[in-house]
Amino acid sequence: MSQQAEREFKNLLTASEYQRLQQAYSFTIPFKQTNLYFDTATQELKRRGWGLRLRLFKDRAEQTLKIPAHGEHDLWEITDPLPLSVAQQVQIQQPSQVSQYLQKYNIDRTQLQLIGYAQTERQQAILSAGLLVLDRTSYADTTFDHELELEVQDTASTSTTFRNLLNTQQIEPRKTTNKVARAVVHFQNISLENQYANLERMLFD
Repeated sequence: MSQQAEREFKNLLTASEYQRLQQAYSFTIPFKQTNLYFDTATQELKRRGWGLRLRLFKDRAEQTLKIPAHGEHDLWEITDPLPLSVAQQVQIQQPSQVSQYLQKYNIDRTQLQLIGYAQTERQQAILSAGLLVLDRTSYADTTFDHELELEVQDTASTSTTFRNLLNTQQIEPRKTTNKVARAVVHFQNISLENQYANLERMLFD
């Protein structure tokens, strides 16, 4: 388990911008990750500005609670590693560091429900400024989008580096909601039957 501070800068991309960036940087081989997002029926986490997810990789998984820090782009992340088979049960696990933090604020695991999910094909490149991330994400309704993200561990850093990167690559700055909000919209757009049929394919295919 771990806790860390992180600063993230994000920008949605067109398909052509995504393809151009693939050629512009030395990205790693793409890998897939599936994110499952949770909240209570009364949106207790959303009201607090928190994000709670299960993230599944090919052979492992983790659960993470994201909590806003001081700046607009700053987050605290509380993460517990999980076996893949446990995460496939689609439940936040306890006892854990995440569940203990939730209980501190009177949020029990049994109050949580799935509110959305997404599967991302991710590529990463290490820059002097931080970790550059290129994502192609599919949602519950089978639509997809593209996104660029810069993750900076040094929370004293500003957004200047990210703005310069966008300018250099001739990418229009776009107001970008987080993946949780996008996943929730796509999840709500389809029938209950399709919500879970598509999730099962993501989890077990």
